[in-house]
Amino acid sequence: MGDFRPPIGAALDAFGLPATVVPPSASAVKTRAIWLPPVSVEYPTGTDFRRAEARRVLALPLEGLTEVPRGTVVSVAPSEGSVVTDWKIDEAERVDADHYRVIVVPVEP
Repeated sequence: MGDFRPPIGAALDAFGLPATVVPPSASAVKTRAIWLPPVSVEYPTGTDFRRAEARRVLALPLEGLTEVPRGTVVSVAPSEGSVVTDWKIDEAERVDADHYRVIVVPVEP
């Protein structure tokens, strides 16, 4: 059975936000990005208490990006119409053939 999901380009056309990706020691790349639902990671802090931390996830198309290592800065608005914010890539993986999924954290001012 084939993959019936639309390509990342269709999702970017519908939901993509302008983004600038700046890998360490490389030139900036203008692209589009999509915010995916946050993932929760549970951290044990003792025998009775746990905390769950939501982590922000972006999808970035492969086009124009050879790699997105940890420390890469992505400038993108948190939602359409809001102010562009800088985010640092904490983790990156290539799940599908046409895009990266990256965990980002806000860049401290």
